[in-house]
Amino acid sequence: MENSSIERQAQANLLKLAQLWCEAKAAYEHEIYLQKPRRGRPRNGPLPWIEYIGIVGYRATNEGKFFEKMLDRYKAGNRKPDDTKGSFTMKTYDDTLSWFEDADNWPGGDKPKLEITPLHKEMT
Repeated sequence: MENSSIERQAQANLLKLAQLWCEAKAAYEHEIYLQKPRRGRPRNGPLPWIEYIGIVGYRATNEGKFFEKMLDRYKAGNRKPDDTKGSFTMKTYDDTLSWFEDADNWPGGDKPKLEITPLHKEMT
């Protein structure tokens, strides 16, 4: 596996988890919204998941634009060797995965089953 494909898979894994968290947050907040009496026109449904991407970035990495930058980098494709925009270390990857593994970090404490693709192949 090439370095760039490892990086792409790491990005895909973190973006997948961020999207899951954002969808859970949107659904959780919509449930709270429905429980409170409102005046005026009600919302049709939860906000789109992308509306919460800055929140999960700040909570998981202490950087609000973390996942926005990563999403831009992922859409741009493989990066050139001297391009570091949107990159991250394996320590950041590991710390962020650990954050998602903790059920206390999920809206309402309801952590879904997290399935990510391994970054390496087992050696035989």
